[in-house]
Amino acid sequence: MIRRLLTGFSLLSLLLSGLVVGEWVRSYRKTDDLFVIYNGDGSEQLRIRQGMVMFHHTSPPLGKSRDGIRRLSVNSYRDESLAASTNSPTPFVVPKVWHSFRLESLSAAEVARAQAAPSPYAMLSGSMSAGLSNEISVDRQTGSVSLKPGATGQLTAAEQVEMMRLQNALLRVRISSSSRPIGPPHWRVIFPAWPLLLIAAIPMVHLCVNLIRKRRRRSHGLCGVCAYDLTGNQSGVCPECGTAVPGKPRPA
Repeated sequence: MIRRLLTGFSLLSLLLSGLVVGEWVRSYRKTDDLFVIYNGDGSEQLRIRQGMVMFHHTSPPLGKSRDGIRRLSVNSYRDESLAASTNSPTPFVVPKVWHSFRLESLSAAEVARAQAAPSPYAMLSGSMSAGLSNEISVDRQTGSVSLKPGATGQLTAAEQVEMMRLQNALLRVRISSSSRPIGPPHWRVIFPAWPLLLIAAIPMVHLCVNLIRKRRRRSHGLCGVCAYDLTGNQSGVCPECGTAVPGKPRPA
């Protein structure tokens, strides 16, 4: 019974190994996405791209539960459409190293701290001189600069210098903000696909090793299962484990 189970696992391992290899090769031509969205706004995403696997878990907002699946989608597209079609809260950048492993997370406490922190755009807007603030306004959410209604757009030399410094400061804020984790609480792990192949192949490798071991034992006159010495055996059955001896008929 145990041998049959091991054989079944080995056949399943062979099937899984073939699927992993096929998906691995396919990932260099197309990106495959499995996306699950829950009623409570949480989500799960599995993506395979360029030989890399990403699993992305997004938690529902505080006070809400998953409450069942709202939508399940399977998408497949070429890499050039990835930037426009991505479903992940943050872009999936493929590491260029074959053994790359990355784990990223954003907790609810970090999200709360980011929301409670004052906007850097608001701080820059408040630091402008009276003359420049009469001419332009800075959006406190996006950092965009616009002329105020009725403004002439004529700046003094000092205001022009201040305007250049303000634009440089806004650019630095945009760059630093783009590198910060955004979105709801989530975690994701990115790793190469080849470890999945090794894991799936373990039962199959075990079966192959057992077959080689049995052949080697039998070639030396031993039982293929327990390695009992069968020299001179006439019963056709191993006296140690009861396994039939190949080439010798069992007694009636």
